[in-house]
Amino acid sequence: MKKLFALTMLFVLALTLCACGGGKTTDAAILPSESEIYTQEEIDEAIQTAVGYFNRHFDGCTLRSIGYIGDMQMERLSREDPTCSTDTHIVLLSSFETDSTVKPGSLMPGETYTDWAWNLGRDDNGHWQFPSQG
Repeated sequence: MKKLFALTMLFVLALTLCACGGGKTTDAAILPSESEIYTQEEIDEAIQTAVGYFNRHFDGCTLRSIGYIGDMQMERLSREDPTCSTDTHIVLLSSFETDSTVKPGSLMPGETYTDWAWNLGRDDNGHWQFPSQG
């Protein structure tokens, strides 16, 4: 099982390295996770979706780590917000750094952002997409 997880993570990371865009993900750590709510494939797809989005839209940023928040936090979120059902949503957390080329706005140049939440929902085909992040 651990070998399958490691191979899957390498595959996800390799896919992200091929993506074009401004966000850098080459040294990003995919944080290990276990879940009774989601399969490893569902978590991997969510991470791949978030990393792909980061590659396309986070110019001047370097992703350092990303991973699933865990079942306990996910269940707490779904109790607090019924629209965030574990059947239709997943939340990831990441950390990243910005360089001096980031245009001031919602991100500041030269900063490190930790616990950046990626709230993904399922589309009609069951694939993860972005309702929000931040």
